[in-house]
Amino acid sequence: MKAFLHGAFVIARRDYRETVLSFSFLAFLLGPCLMLGASLLAARLSAKEDLKSMRPVVALVANEETASPLREANLDLQYRSASSTWPVLKRIDPERDSYAQVQRLLDSQRDGMDAVLINYPLRPRLLGSETQVTLLSGQMEMAIEQAKLPGLLKSHSLPPFLARLEIEVVEGSDVGAGTGRLLMARTLQALMFFLIFMQGGLLLSALNDEKKSRIIDTLLTAMPVDALLLGKVLAMLATSLTFVVCWAGMGSLGYVLLAKTTNFIVTPQMGWPLFVGLTGAYLLLGYLAYGAVLIGLAGFAENSRQIQLISLPLSCLQVLLFMGASVALSQPDTTLAMLVETFPLGTPIAMVGHAAMEAELWPHAFALLWMFGWVLILFQIAAGLFKRGVLK
Repeated sequence: MKAFLHGAFVIARRDYRETVLSFSFLAFLLGPCLMLGASLLAARLSAKEDLKSMRPVVALVANEETASPLREANLDLQYRSASSTWPVLKRIDPERDSYAQVQRLLDSQRDGMDAVLINYPLRPRLLGSETQVTLLSGQMEMAIEQAKLPGLLKSHSLPPFLARLEIEVVEGSDVGAGTGRLLMARTLQALMFFLIFMQGGLLLSALNDEKKSRIIDTLLTAMPVDALLLGKVLAMLATSLTFVVCWAGMGSLGYVLLAKTTNFIVTPQMGWPLFVGLTGAYLLLGYLAYGAVLIGLAGFAENSRQIQLISLPLSCLQVLLFMGASVALSQPDTTLAMLVETFPLGTPIAMVGHAAMEAELWPHAFALLWMFGWVLILFQIAAGLFKRGVLK
């Protein structure tokens, strides 16, 4: 047993050093930074189009007939002003307890409401944080004035008199964070997919080099296959932890710089410590699951071309899971969302988005246990396939 563990430790140390102490590791660490920089440059060049999709959202609590003139007036002003920051009105059916409804809409992380307009048309009141109501009150007043036009009122059978807009600051609400958290969630999903995909490519490259140089054959003459596989698993674990620490440091630095230069500050609902821990855990388990599948499949490949052919379907599956996780973020109660969140390779990508937007911890505890169990199962399967392929 001692010789077995010693052999596994030697393989783990060798693989870890060859991975970390290499130029490709540095390039791999800088890869996400370059991709993020390219994305920001593209966003800067197409800022006008991007801002159109990031307009402030105001919830209009009213029935369809009452809300129609104000929505028409707001659309007309939005078109004529050509402003990329003109708010969008989203009609919501009124409930019996209006203030409880307002609080729920402002605290909702999925709807991304920046403010709420109630009591329209007789006594319109705009509620939200001090920052949001200050920014949006002028535009909402213009829309209400526009809605007073006789043609609009007559076509919707509304009284000719509309009161001026009142504003009310809702203390302690998390207003305006919904949109920012949605953006954070989608960005994290893209980064999670990209990082796991790149780590898998690095693992495949190492396996390909060992097969071409016949290193695996030499190692198998000195130790059992189980010790070799355990060493590679430990090296994967140590390498993934190194990646998590490095990217967490770079991500924290980038967030601080972004907050200082643009005042863009978004705090996860569950707080930063838990959020960072969950993100690191999902990245770690996601990479281990993906790496286990790659090790099992690559054991049967005899050359680099076969490795690429074997990994191609898995890469396509990862792309489909990423697209499904992105859709599931805005449609959480659909069958697609359930399938992506429960599929082992899709769970990390889907759940990291929920971690950015929601405060509940029990779904993440279940997801982590689910992922941990599947990692053990996948490594058991990969060990059998790896033995069969290598010994063959």
